Amino acid sequence: MNNFSPLDTVKFLQDLAHNNQKVWFDEHRDRYKIIRENLKQFIIDIHYEMQVVDPTLRNMDPAKSLFRINRDTRFSHNKSPYKVHMGAKFSATGAKKGITGYGFGLSADGHLYLMGGIQGIPTDQLNLLRDDLIASDGNMETIFMNKQFMESFELTDLGGGKLKNTPRGYPKDAPHADILKLKAWWAIQHTLITPKNNPRSLGSRTIKLASADGDRDERYFIAARTLTKKRQKIFRFYNF
Repeated sequence: MNNFSPLDTVKFLQDLAHNNQKVWFDEHRDRYKIIRENLKQFIIDIHYEMQVVDPTLRNMDPAKSLFRINRDTRFSHNKSPYKVHMGAKFSATGAKKGITGYGFGLSADGHLYLMGGIQGIPTDQLNLLRDDLIASDGNMETIFMNKQFMESFELTDLGGGKLKNTPRGYPKDAPHADILKLKAWWAIQHTLITPKNNPRSLGSRTIKLASADGDRDERYFIAARTLTKKRQKIFRFYNF
C-alpha cells in the first residue's frame, strides 16, 4: 500500500518555509527522505495509469520526473536554498523544449495543484491553437466558453511568458485577446488540503492524458481530467 499523504507533505513544506536554511534541513533530512520516497512511489503508481491513456509516456522514467528540492539561487535575489513545493511533471519529451506536459504539485500554501498544458512549442504551431481559439466553431472556443471548465481551471502561462500586445497578425480586439498573448498555456486546478480533505487515492484525481492521432511532433494539445465522488469530468482541449 502506498503511504503517500498529501497532508504530511504539506506539513513538511510549511515547516520548511518557516525554516528555509541548510542547518534545519539537515536536521530533518530523514523526514524529507521518507516523504520523497512515498511521493516517488505514488508517481510511479500514477504513471502506470497515465501511460495506458497516453502511450507516448511509456518510455519516460517517472522516478526522474520529480522536481528537485534545491533551488538555483545563482541569479535570484531570493537566496533561500530550498523550494517550498514538491511534485512532478509528466512529458514524453522530458525537460526538453516543446513540452506537452501534465503534472501536479503540493505547496506550503496548503494547496494541491493539478495541471495540463503546453510550452516551448514553435510559434507556427502555437498560432494553430490561437486560430482555433478565435474561430467561432473551434474546439478551443468551445472549451473556453464552457462555464464549468472555467470555474474549475485557471489558465496561466506558468512562467512561460506573455506578450505585451496581441501576436502579429491578430487584431487588438480579437476574441480572448488576453489568452492570445500567452506564450504557454497551462490549465491549473488548485484544491486546499485539510485533515478532512487529504485524498490518499490522489491518483484517480490527478491529471490524466488524452491521446491524439498523428506524429508526436505534430501533436500539441492540452487535456485535463478530474474525478469527483459522483462522476468523472473530462475536458479535451485540443487534439490534432
